[in-house]
Parts: sequence; structure tokens; C-alpha cells
Amino acid sequence: MSLSSLNSPALTSLAGITLHLVTPKLEQLALDPNLTSLSTLQWANAISYAVQFIAVSIPGRIDGEVAKQMEAEDNEMEGKKNYEKLTESTNKDESGKEYTNIGGRTLVSPAGWAFAIWGPIFLGELVFVSSQFRISNEDSIAPLLREISVPFTLAQTFQSLWCATFRPKYKKYNSFISAGFLTSVAYSLSKAHKIYSTSSPSSYSNLDYLTMFLPMGMHFGWTTAASLVNLNGSISSSEFDLSSAKIALVGHASAIGACILGVAVTL
Repeated sequence: MSLSSLNSPALTSLAGITLHLVTPKLEQLALDPNLTSLSTLQWANAISYAVQFIAVSIPGRIDGEVAKQMEAEDNEMEGKKNYEKLTESTNKDESGKEYTNIGGRTLVSPAGWAFAIWGPIFLGELVFVSSQFRISNEDSIAPLLREISVPFTLAQTFQSLWCATFRPKYKKYNSFISAGFLTSVAYSLSKAHKIYSTSSPSSYSNLDYLTMFLPMGMHFGWTTAASLVNLNGSISSSEFDLSSAKIALVGHASAIGACILGVAVTL
């Protein structure tokens, strides 16, 4: 039995629901040094990051097709001839077409250069999972590391599940599963963000912030926006046959919600 055969909407949904249900217990265990050692949490952070990194590298996700569609759209702006040459290869598989402005009907679609943020996020979180091993129980930042470890590990796990579900086989209502996982990533990282942003400034140094918390903040911000893109792409899918007015309503509501959330987090 291959891993792809286990990738079904029922199993991935069950995995996601289970993770949410056990989250409070995991957080409780992480805070008790008598039940969970700091090294266990550190290895959980590192392993979940490694699994997520591998999951992201597996081809076949819809965002790969989105990148092709966006490149095609950019070439359409530069010249019809170049556009037609590129679309000869992309027209074979139109997966992800609903996530673009020209190819689809969604109003919420990022510019191609926006995906470049993944480089700093992956590199920054690699620095975090590596540098965290220098922290011992005696360090003042150890309690903070305990608190953020479960949200961080869950965020990486939810992102691995998103990689499994953001694929052409998840059609119609099943396409919302990936949006749910991406929202779960953002939610988990929001908890980590709240923990370190409301903690005492004396509990960590500027270097700790740069190597540990800044990458999480970037990841939180991007996945919050990306979850809205994912949701709008699923809603605008031609399989639902919704009117352009309804799709536009969801797009405008998403933009307003994102602005409100941005202000709330900043304040």
C-alpha cells in the first residue's frame, strides 16, 4: 500500500480533527517538566519541521499549476505570442485555474513574487529548529520555548496535511479541506505569536527574537493571507457554478476580514 492510497478526504479530515481535539492535552503536557522534557519538545519541533519540508517538496500540488497560470498571465501582459507558447504546456492541466485573476473568477489572488517569502520562512524556521537545541532548562527562555513548541509543531503538521490535500484529486466540497488545514496552520502560529508577543521583554533577547520568533511571525502572516486565497479559490471553482456577484462578495469580505485581523494583531 502506497502513501498516495492513504491520501483520502476521510483520513486527512480525521487526522485534522484528531489533532485539534488533542491540542489542549498536548499543551498541558508540554508545560509540565515532570511529564515532558525540554529535549522531547525540541526534537518534536525539529522532526515536524523536517516532515513538513519533505511534504512541501513533493510535486503535484495545485499551487504548482497556479504558478504556471500566473506565469502565463504575466506573459499575456507582455505579448500574446509568448503567452500562447507557454499555455500550450499549461492547458493540458488546468488545475488551479480558479486561483488566478485572469484564468479564474476569484478576486483574491497573490502576485507571483509574493511566493518568494517562503524562502525566508523556511530558512528562518530552519535556524529556529537548529538553534533551539542550545537552550537548556536553566535558561530564562526555556519556559517560553515550552509554550510555543506545541503550536509550532502542530503548525508544521497541519502544513504537511495541507500539502497532501491541496491537490487536484480533492474536488468540489473536498477542496475546502485544504483551506481548513491552512487556516489551522495560521491559527496554531497565532497562538505562538500571542505567547511570545505578550511575554516579558526580559525573557528573550533580540537575537532570540530574530532566530526564533520572527520566522514564526512571517509564517503566521503569510498563511493567514494564503488561507483566504485557498478559501476563495475553492468557492470560485466552476464546480459550484456560483454567480460572479457571490464570488465577489466573498472576495470583498475576505479583504475586509484580513484588514481587521491585521489591525487587531498589530494593536
